[in-house]
Amino acid sequence: MNTQIYNKLASYCSAAERCRADVEEKLRKAEASEEEKENILERLVAEGFIDERRYAKAFAADKFRFSKWGKRKIEFALRAKRVPEDCIGEAIDAIDPVEYERTRQELTEAKARTLKGDRSSMENRARILRFMAGRGFMLLMLVLINVGLVKADGLITGREPDYAGRKLVLTYETDGITHTRAAVDSCTVDNAGNFSLDTRIETTQKCLIDLGYYKGVLYVEPYKIYNVNLPPYREPSKQELSNPYFSPKEVLLSLINPAPDDLNIKITAFDDSFDVALNRLIRSEITPERIENEFFELEYKFGDKSPFFTTYRYCSYAILVNLYGPTQPDTAIDAFFINEPVAYNNPAYWEAFSVLFEQYKDVTKLASNKPLEELVIIHHVLAGTMPLSALKTIQTPENKLIAEQVQKIKETGASGSYTYTTSVTSIDGKTLDLKDFESPQIFIIFANSMLGKSQSDLDFAVQRTEKWRGKCAVLVVFLDSDAENIYRLTQKLKSRDNILFSTENSEFIKAFGVKNAPAYFRIDANGKILESPAASPENFNINL
Repeated sequence: MNTQIYNKLASYCSAAERCRADVEEKLRKAEASEEEKENILERLVAEGFIDERRYAKAFAADKFRFSKWGKRKIEFALRAKRVPEDCIGEAIDAIDPVEYERTRQELTEAKARTLKGDRSSMENRARILRFMAGRGFMLLMLVLINVGLVKADGLITGREPDYAGRKLVLTYETDGITHTRAAVDSCTVDNAGNFSLDTRIETTQKCLIDLGYYKGVLYVEPYKIYNVNLPPYREPSKQELSNPYFSPKEVLLSLINPAPDDLNIKITAFDDSFDVALNRLIRSEITPERIENEFFELEYKFGDKSPFFTTYRYCSYAILVNLYGPTQPDTAIDAFFINEPVAYNNPAYWEAFSVLFEQYKDVTKLASNKPLEELVIIHHVLAGTMPLSALKTIQTPENKLIAEQVQKIKETGASGSYTYTTSVTSIDGKTLDLKDFESPQIFIIFANSMLGKSQSDLDFAVQRTEKWRGKCAVLVVFLDSDAENIYRLTQKLKSRDNILFSTENSEFIKAFGVKNAPAYFRIDANGKILESPAASPENFNINL
């Protein structure tokens, strides 16, 4: 055994109570074999330097007495250090209940004194409850909400040290056509990994949190509190970021001590059974009888009357019914859509909508459900199968908002529109105006350094820069962030004034609405878009 390491750790444990996780973290950095590390740990435990039960009681007492933490926050912190549950239970029980109640009252009063206006107002009571929840007095909040004394905002809380210092933004999609995301709340994870997000929503939503490589998903109901685990943080790789088809992987966030009837649990179980039923139908001869059998089996297992989950199930059934070729999509639309209100907040509604109405053109059949008819029109305008002028027929307030967003999308990068600025910055840091290229027209290539097509487009740019000098300049804008690869590709060029990073030219390229490479446009020196999209380089002809 390495006695030097052992003595250092024994002194470390003597200075203050330590748990096994604390010592393991110190040992992780030590230069010793795994066998030696395990022997050192066992000896420290055997000689009483490490005692999880003693540590838990000291930790709980200190955090309550000096930091004014509530029991829930203490529990979460001890669990994060992997302290056994029986030790945590004893430590929590050792807190004096009289002192605990006195502390709760003092904190409540102290917070109330900082608030403006009527302390008993619904808004201020909600602020007090959120503050107390952050301190770990979660049970109080749950009791008050459940008995209806206050209708506070909901909360999403958790602890994940991997995310310390990172910003979390809670959003949801406002509709399933434009996929516009609305922000709900944001927070910065503290140094210990603790975070708290308010869920100020009026209807149940599928909420999203961007988590690097992952996109966290949680079905959030108004006024409910969720304690969640986040997946280990992982940055997307350079290759993934350079891939125009990469998107973060959706993961349903796991809940700590969820209620048995929690919506997330019900949807997960239903989705698993639905996928089995769907695969079973696809592998067999699809008949109305088989579809009906699967429907009744799923409803027998999952049927309940909660509005969101009922809509979720029935829109999923529409996809099953649509499998029967001779009647698709009319039977599914008649059974599950034509007589139902639009469920703007339900992802299953939008999934079925995109399947059923992708090729649906005779919108007059939907006249009895005006909001649905309008959504199908909006969908086809965005897809380019109906003219932009069709949006003028939209009347439903919710649909008008979606139509406005579609109009912005369609007009972004359209011929006749202008870039937001005529100033660009080359990869060598030169700031140039479009007129500095001394050409009446400019051919723009949006590229990705990982794509072979972009390499040939770059070669085209080099060849045409000299040939078209004074008549048509060529700009190459790299959409990926792999600076090392981009420099390698362009290092032999005589001039790189016409090579741009998208990150340094975001205001310029915003007008084009480009997300993936390759893409091509033709503009003039004033930033007016002349051709959108332009032909690819091998087919591009310009009147010189």
